[in-house]
Amino acid sequence: MASHRNDITYSSRWFSFGRWVGRFLPRSLARFCASGLGYFYAACNPARSRSLETRVRILGSTSHPKAGRIFASFARVLADYFILGSRPLSDAVSLVSERTGYEHLEAAHQAKKGCLLLTMHLGFFELGGAIMKEMGFPIVILTDPEPSTALTRWRTEYRKRWDAETHILGSDEFHFLEVTKLLNQGKFVAALFDRGHNVRSSRVPYPGGVLTCASSVLLLALLAKCPVIPIAVTSKKDNTYTLHACPPIWVEKKSNPQETLDYYSEKVVQSLWPILEKHPDQWYRFAPTLEEQRI
Repeated sequence: MASHRNDITYSSRWFSFGRWVGRFLPRSLARFCASGLGYFYAACNPARSRSLETRVRILGSTSHPKAGRIFASFARVLADYFILGSRPLSDAVSLVSERTGYEHLEAAHQAKKGCLLLTMHLGFFELGGAIMKEMGFPIVILTDPEPSTALTRWRTEYRKRWDAETHILGSDEFHFLEVTKLLNQGKFVAALFDRGHNVRSSRVPYPGGVLTCASSVLLLALLAKCPVIPIAVTSKKDNTYTLHACPPIWVEKKSNPQETLDYYSEKVVQSLWPILEKHPDQWYRFAPTLEEQRI
């Protein structure tokens, strides 16, 4: 099963087109059109919709969102992403009407130890870079290479508008250990956590199954002796967003490295669980799991 990252629309050309359209459409109209396209996409891709619904059932909740609802939610976020791509920081920050757990971020900043921000493909996670800039916290985004060099450059330049650095990871888990230097400089380093890593991962039990996490990133917090703060940015009914910053987690060595990663992976997931449970339609598990990729 192909990942959404291999879709023809997942390219710098289409991203540039989306940003161009976002310059002219009013936000309300852009989000309305995007929502309709999301439902239309789900209807035209029944196999992909079924796979997505199966992945989200891992939450085990009694109410499972349909694929159309998830694709529509993602499309609205994507509309905001493109709209903000050509507008000032103040426009992005104005969309965040609520911030919970700010004190955890401020404490980490004041300690000057750096901080590892872990999030999921949940809500408008890219908006976190703008929020960190507005709050005065230096931010570095860890990411895998995009399918093309052009798209990697496009997304890097997009984040740079908000002074968010981008650090591209390699396939070797030890490649990103150089990021500890950034943490030691007091910077915040953000990474997505809810996909497996082809070198080392952890399997965290959920009510409806098991989630494979890219747990090797937790080694950074262990080496830099900095806190891990699980974080998310979710959409509200009034079309604004809420920033959630959970209490810090301090990584300490267990009997062996894998046990350490497994234990703290579960801690991170437990922190984000209430947010996931409340917003299951905002969890965008479009990419196939490692198990599906092996089939």
